[in-house]
Amino acid sequence: MRARWSVFAGAAAAMLIAVSAEALPETSRDHIRSGFTAGAAIGGGGTFLENPGGESGGFRAGESFNVRVGWAWESLLKSADLVVGLQCSGGLRELESRDDFTASYFLLDRAITFAVYPGESGRQLNSLYLRGGVGITDIEYEQRVPDLLERTESGWGLMLDVGYELRTVEKLALGIGTGVHWIRVDEDEYPTSRFTPIWLELTYYGFCVPCSSCD
Repeated sequence: MRARWSVFAGAAAAMLIAVSAEALPETSRDHIRSGFTAGAAIGGGGTFLENPGGESGGFRAGESFNVRVGWAWESLLKSADLVVGLQCSGGLRELESRDDFTASYFLLDRAITFAVYPGESGRQLNSLYLRGGVGITDIEYEQRVPDLLERTESGWGLMLDVGYELRTVEKLALGIGTGVHWIRVDEDEYPTSRFTPIWLELTYYGFCVPCSSCD
């Protein structure tokens, strides 16, 4: 599980570096969203697990990430930008207790998302966003009691993120975001869970796929 988390975190970090390097030559800071967009985020947050009897595994801090791709339309919704995309988000929860018992929970969702940026381009309100989605989810369990036990349960989930973007250069936006990701799986111990990320985001707008019309 830790190796898989490292792959996701590494991919997110690589995207942050790549889009930063690509956008450095730009100088304009207008909030223009149009065409293909890609982004990633890394940060912290916490997870909450609850079983059918109402008992909970409590809230514990951990790491979080997301990777996003989509298509943006400027002022599509009457002075509001719209981005439709796909987002993969994850939260890692690690537990430790006595008697050589350790456990890790990796919560993962893959959702179709809709993000709205209210206000006209160039206005401060246009820096805010609300992003929601629905999709499929997994919870990966790794327990050592003391033998290693691993299993994965799948289900569905909902997500709702909110944040603020600061356009640092023409095509690159730096933002901070949070949200709630609800996960429901077919599992007896903790069928309902959620994770609340707090992450730093980078989003690249206006990515050009090489074609005959490109300069």
